[in-house]
Amino acid sequence: MKSHLSECAASDRLRLREPFNQYSCCRIHNGRCGRGRSLGQDWGRKKKKKKKKKKKKKKKKKKKKKKKKKKKKKKKKKKKKKKKKKKKKKKKKKKKKKKKYAF
Repeated sequence: MKSHLSECAASDRLRLREPFNQYSCCRIHNGRCGRGRSLGQDWGRKKKKKKKKKKKKKKKKKKKKKKKKKKKKKKKKKKKKKKKKKKKKKKKKKKKKKKKYAF
């Protein structure tokens, strides 16, 4: 098996012929090794990946249902009948008649 370095050298020659060869072997070039970076960059440095900003999901505002106001039925007030007070009849006291005795 070829050593990693010789594969690297081979891929370097490949790179000279085809600058954007996707199938070169090592991390400096482009990873068949699984550690690679895309070609066409500064070879010595690892390019920092820009973090994608997560889009905030907008919360849907719940529509408030308008409550229908119930019309209150007005209750008719019953008029209270005033009770007529019965006047108490005063009982007249009967005067006792004095019996006159004839002596």
